[in-house]
Amino acid sequence: MGWKWQDRTRLTSGASIGQSLNLCITGPTGCGKTWLACALGNQACRQGYSVRYLRVPRLFEQLRIAQGDGSYARLMDQLQKTDLLILDDWGMQKMIAPQRQDLIEVIEDRHGRGSTLIASQLPIEHWYDYIHHHEQVVRGSESMSPKGHFLMSRDSSAVRSKMRQNSPLIL
Repeated sequence: MGWKWQDRTRLTSGASIGQSLNLCITGPTGCGKTWLACALGNQACRQGYSVRYLRVPRLFEQLRIAQGDGSYARLMDQLQKTDLLILDDWGMQKMIAPQRQDLIEVIEDRHGRGSTLIASQLPIEHWYDYIHHHEQVVRGSESMSPKGHFLMSRDSSAVRSKMRQNSPLIL
């Protein structure tokens, strides 16, 4: 699937961040997901937005440490207030229950307050299995889906159809 010029302009203009829209980039290893996420983050910085890049395993580590040293509330507040949070390597490792809960809380806290960009090798149709707890998946996916963009490197008509119903832009 290719990009249209107006779609690139929309993603790089910063308007999506100003509207707290989310972006999910999926594709196989080496297709440029991290590069694109970082390029969009760099552009957002140049436009004056606050940006934080974290690999999901590193986010889990930071949250675990923050819970131990008493800085959890401060870290969660920082994540919530960041204009663009980039979460890379989504779905690369299995989550345990506390990680799952923390991840859903981060996504829910940011809903409508900031943009979240997720880069993942894991196709969107497998995210329910990754999160592995139906009630939390529904809450978390509602926070990500209604106002977001999805970039998929391979044509998956079932996913595209489903996402088209929930998202204003499918590339």
